[in-house]
Amino acid sequence: PTECPDGMVKEDGLCYTPCADGYSSFLTTCTQIVNSCPSPWTYSLGNCLKPLDYPRSLCSSSRGCQRIGWFYYKYCTSGYDEDGTWCRFEGGCPSGMIDMGLYCAPGSYSRGIGVHPTGCPAGQEYDAGLCYPECTW
Repeated sequence: PTECPDGMVKEDGLCYTPCADGYSSFLTTCTQIVNSCPSPWTYSLGNCLKPLDYPRSLCSSSRGCQRIGWFYYKYCTSGYDEDGTWCRFEGGCPSGMIDMGLYCAPGSYSRGIGVHPTGCPAGQEYDAGLCYPECTW
């Protein structure tokens, strides 16, 4: 037998459930296809890099600034949390991606183990575990 049951796809000699739209297959795993990242993330080799944390700038006066110890610091830009003298990116990852710390990795899921094909190609019939040409007489 060389044909997969209805609703399955043949890959590397076995039959698998097809991956959902937007996912690519590799054996038993379906992985999210990432070709770009939304702002403010940066695309890099199929991953989305998070914006970097940055140190807060010192202010020359107290006006519009936050006092930490003996010094005044500028407030962080939108999307960042004040963490002492640092501005830390507050966002997580784009939808469906996995937070890996400095970057977001594509999401993935298992589609189960492959099964052996059980059907015969058109014009052949199954008998005792093998496919034979259909009789024409």
